[in-house]
This record gives sequence, structure tokens and C-alpha cells, in this order.
Amino acid sequence: MDPVTLATVTAALTALGTEAAKATAAEAGKNAWAAVRRLFGWSKDPPKPSLAPTIARQLKARPDLVAAAVEILSDPGLGTPAALAGQIQVKAGKVVIASTITVGGDFKM
Repeated sequence: MDPVTLATVTAALTALGTEAAKATAAEAGKNAWAAVRRLFGWSKDPPKPSLAPTIARQLKARPDLVAAAVEILSDPGLGTPAALAGQIQVKAGKVVIASTITVGGDFKM
């Protein structure tokens, strides 16, 4: 798997997992994270500091999980994780990352 795809899917899944762990997380995020846990065969979440490396290792070892992960992340109600995954296209076993991403809105925090 190419490094850009690995990094993008890992970032989207890590953002989803981090958000789902919050008490204020939306039900869509919690349900999507539960689906990710089933996909990876986890009975519990990895420790937060090792979440991204654990996801990356599993995706690298099993590239076939990428398409299923992108499908889980395709719900626009997931916010940032969906926006990241929305730039990924999986076609006939090949993964393509969009070359440009257009973002709008107010970024003041």
C-alpha cells in the first residue's frame, strides 16, 4: 500500500476513534467506530497513544481492510473522518487519493 493512502486512512480512522471515545460523540460516530472495531477484530480500543500506530500496522498487514474502512467512513455525518475518507476512491483493488481538496468555512477557533 502506498504511504499516502496508509496515512490518509489511518488519520481518518484515528480521528473517528478519538471522537467516538468522547462522552459527547454523536451516535453515528459511535456506531461507525463499533464497525471499525469489528473490522479489526478488537474487543476493546487500543490505548489512545498507540491508536494510530496500531491502525497503521493492521492496514499495512491487511490492505484488503482499506476498502471496508473507507466504506465505514463514507457517512457524511462523521465530519472530519468522512471528509478525509471522501478523498479516497477504491476501484477494483486500487486506491486513489484525490490530488486536490477544496475546503470551505470559517477556521477560527
